[in-house]
Amino acid sequence: MKRVALLGALLAVGAIACQQPPAPPTPQACTTPAADSSGTVTENLTFSTTPKKLNPDDVQVLGNDVYVDDAKNLLNINKGDVIASNCNEGLLRRVVSASPQTVNVPGRLTPQAIRKVYIQTEDVALEDIVSDGDATLNYGDLPITNASTVGVGPGVRVQDLNATLTIKDFRVPVSVGNLTFNGSVTSTLNPVFKLAFANGKVKNFEASLTGNLNLNILGKLEATAGVGVGKEALIWRGSYIRAFLLGAVPMVVVIEPQLYAGANVNLQGSASMTAGIKPSFGAGFGVKYDGATKKWASIGSNPTFNLNPTFEYSTKAGGTASAYVRFAIGIKFYGAAGPTIEAKPSLDLTLFDTAAKGAKLTAGVTGSVGVQAGFKVLGAGLAVTYSDTIFDPKTIFNCTFNNAQSKYVCATP
Repeated sequence: MKRVALLGALLAVGAIACQQPPAPPTPQACTTPAADSSGTVTENLTFSTTPKKLNPDDVQVLGNDVYVDDAKNLLNINKGDVIASNCNEGLLRRVVSASPQTVNVPGRLTPQAIRKVYIQTEDVALEDIVSDGDATLNYGDLPITNASTVGVGPGVRVQDLNATLTIKDFRVPVSVGNLTFNGSVTSTLNPVFKLAFANGKVKNFEASLTGNLNLNILGKLEATAGVGVGKEALIWRGSYIRAFLLGAVPMVVVIEPQLYAGANVNLQGSASMTAGIKPSFGAGFGVKYDGATKKWASIGSNPTFNLNPTFEYSTKAGGTASAYVRFAIGIKFYGAAGPTIEAKPSLDLTLFDTAAKGAKLTAGVTGSVGVQAGFKVLGAGLAVTYSDTIFDPKTIFNCTFNNAQSKYVCATP
């Protein structure tokens, strides 16, 4: 019995020994933003600390840990230093500790044996290294064709010739039917960022959009009686990444436009209809931060635009229906999510079950901004949650059947 127990114990030890611990994660090599002449920067900054700039070709990153190739033993990094690089989405960190990793040479340790420097880092804000001055980053136009597409729905494609996103038979499921979108989106928006520092603190920060956004959206609803709540669906998501130099400090800014669609219906019977708008407007809105009050505020006003609504009613049923597309632009500095600026064209319909009445159509474009609580990479005071609707104009149209034209005509009362 003892021999059996001993054998079992040995087998258990052997099984444990054979279970190898998982391999530690491997640091990832940096990618460098491609050269892009679209953006410009003007700055006049005084630095309280000069960051040590790292060549992204020599850098690997794993969370807060940075590994730097140093074959020539030229890197001098110490605790408390600030390091910066245009690695990935940008690197701005303070050094907690730095230790060289060496290759063992029998009998001696030579400077040539130092191959990598392992750096542990912590958060640092731009205001920690800039004492005074101001800077303006003009990001440049954002034609959709210049974006890296990172998400796309079925039936959506980018046309290179005219910088247009085309939407063909894109479905948003509704629990009592489907809403199918067709149309196009053209964007030539230009984000602009302004920064001002005084006495080692962010004095002002501003993020705004200028340019034009043109949409031609037509939705076809085919649904049965009931309440249908549509789940928001991604039409397209892209990414722009550009590196700027603030003095000798690289700053990487990532712009992430996203286009979503959604719908809700409440029908008294089966219905088949189409409705659309063609809003075209110039953007001039955004969000700003005041360092004196440590508060965010929105900037901008109601844009001027034409909605050009259309409506057709095949199978008629009373009820309501609403649909929207949401064009949201997210902004990241050094990989930290910052302000979001959004334009949301929408249609709300009150449906009548007679041809004479048709529908009451309420159309508009909502502009809004927001900031997440953790946005502190520019300055600690900016890490305040904020959201605001800047404009939300609505126009009411009565869409009735015109016998002379043999179609529905939408006009303001």
